[in-house]
Amino acid sequence: MSERHLIFAPHPDDEQIGCAAVIARAVRAREAVRVVVITSGQNLLAVCAGISADPSPDEVGARREAETLRSCRILGLAEEHILFLGYEDGQIERDSEAIAADCRRQIAGFRPSRIYCTSVWDEHPDHRAAVRAVAAARVAAGSTADIWQYARREILDASGAPCTAVNIRDFYALKRLAMAESSSHIGIISPHQQKPVQADFINVYCRTEECFCRYEA
Repeated sequence: MSERHLIFAPHPDDEQIGCAAVIARAVRAREAVRVVVITSGQNLLAVCAGISADPSPDEVGARREAETLRSCRILGLAEEHILFLGYEDGQIERDSEAIAADCRRQIAGFRPSRIYCTSVWDEHPDHRAAVRAVAAARVAAGSTADIWQYARREILDASGAPCTAVNIRDFYALKRLAMAESSSHIGIISPHQQKPVQADFINVYCRTEECFCRYEA
């Protein structure tokens, strides 16, 4: 039976960091794949650079959503398979009940065989809160699909839980191209910026493997 992949990203860019090869491989195999982005990532500059105007958080969020659309297009995924829920960056824990309800609708409607989300061991609180909301949504939807947490290998290894590292050498160059669309990280997007938010974004997060750990409630 063909797999159905449902990828939840707390912010625009998490889908490409953790699951770029999953997306590209599924598209190549003509398997169903959908990406759901929970927040717009609108507070990136405010949090990382202290910039809250020119551009505004709403403008940053719109820019980051557009980056995700271009990134996924490079991986072969059409825009109609990407959904932005539009929640506030940094507030997934606060909004977890509403987010879980939205995610339940996506799980029930898409009927995935595999669900992907960030890890409970991740350093970012949004990432930890997101997978818990998705887990609650899976239960509410009556789904039996496994949730695969994605994170850098050192994070999953430190947890002590079994980790699956998938070689993505066939998709590595494509993943780099997709991640290069994240100009909000690697470029200067405000006249108030002295340097990029994370100039080494691609080299830090683009590796020759993608790593996963099954979520256990």
